[in-house]
Amino acid sequence: YSTFASWFQKGWAVTPEVINLWKSYAREFMGMTNYLKSPKICVNFNEWFSNKNYRKRLADSLGLRFTDINLNNVSFHGGGSSFDKQSLNTEAQNMKIMNRFHNYLGDAEFLHIFEKDPEIGKLSEDILGSMDLSC
Repeated sequence: YSTFASWFQKGWAVTPEVINLWKSYAREFMGMTNYLKSPKICVNFNEWFSNKNYRKRLADSLGLRFTDINLNNVSFHGGGSSFDKQSLNTEAQNMKIMNRFHNYLGDAEFLHIFEKDPEIGKLSEDILGSMDLSC
């Protein structure tokens, strides 16, 4: 939901190609496909954002020394966050990324994406768990 909300926020079209690409990434993450060669390390962004131990395990699996030194920095690439731009640079952990899609739950075009293709919601739930879809 957040990925498509970000696209909406940017004013980008959510085309069938975009949807199919997202679903292909989700299937690869879930192990339903195995196009990427081993060792494959999949990252759950929501878990990365909210869980220090998860970030430590990822660093270890990548053979990197763990540090959260830049955790609160917002990348300037692409203009920063689609919702907050650079306004929360140095305070990135204060971004409401887990529920930013709520801004679009009243938008018929946004909701149509998921009504038209229920697999998106199923894959999302399999990866992230149940989402609060109430406004």
